[in-house]
Amino acid sequence: MIRALYTAASGMAAQQANIDTVANNLANVNTAGFKKSRMEFQDLVYQQITVPGSDTSTSADVAPVGLEIGLGTRPIATARDFSTGNLKATNGPLDIGLQGAGFFQITMPSGETGYTRAGAFSFDASGTLISPDGQRVQGYMALDPITKQVITSGTPSDIVVPPSILRPPVATTQFTAISNLNAQAAVGDTFTSSVQIYDSLGAPHVATMTYTNTAPGASVRVSMEKPVMGASGAPSPRLSAAATSSSHCQRGSVIGFFSLSAHRGRRRGPRTG
Repeated sequence: MIRALYTAASGMAAQQANIDTVANNLANVNTAGFKKSRMEFQDLVYQQITVPGSDTSTSADVAPVGLEIGLGTRPIATARDFSTGNLKATNGPLDIGLQGAGFFQITMPSGETGYTRAGAFSFDASGTLISPDGQRVQGYMALDPITKQVITSGTPSDIVVPPSILRPPVATTQFTAISNLNAQAAVGDTFTSSVQIYDSLGAPHVATMTYTNTAPGASVRVSMEKPVMGASGAPSPRLSAAATSSSHCQRGSVIGFFSLSAHRGRRRGPRTG
């Protein structure tokens, strides 16, 4: 009877640890980058009453299986669930969320390298990108002089954008549109999707993309409607948009790459005589 009480008590203690873990998950439901934990358990030792293969007291046969009594359970480990959580829109210009595997690399106060998924970043007074805890975020800042792409080789360093340095704006020349299409659509069926773009004066416009099924299978033609720009007596920015031939279809989904050419607009004012 005393053994049964101790066994039940071990189960209660293990369940208490499990409830504590669930409570911690609930308490951090709004913590950026938090990953929930899961308690794992292990059974304790067993008291062996009868050894398998030993002689029985009632016959000359041997016992095919033994007799043992478990003595309870205990928490053995806390496992982290690194699956992607729900992304939440914020007003922070430096807030970043990760989808899938990966971590942000930071420098700990001791100088060691650390990793986090909390992407609520900000700049300090010197323009260094830091994590919510104040650790410096590591990354790459060097640009290839020919391709103008970020060079991702070598050792990451602090990401620093000095607040006193202004860089001229660069117009967007390409954007990517990803759409899911009906693989059973008939030839001639169309699907439209819209994207918001901005002209050289900063005014928003809506560009409409039309996907047309041109043949059975995975043949899709993509066209893009150029938004109407300017009005009488108003600034007249210039922006042209056209679909390229690099769009392709795979299993009912299409990924289109569109090129934009933007030019600086000129203001039109009323003529004076």
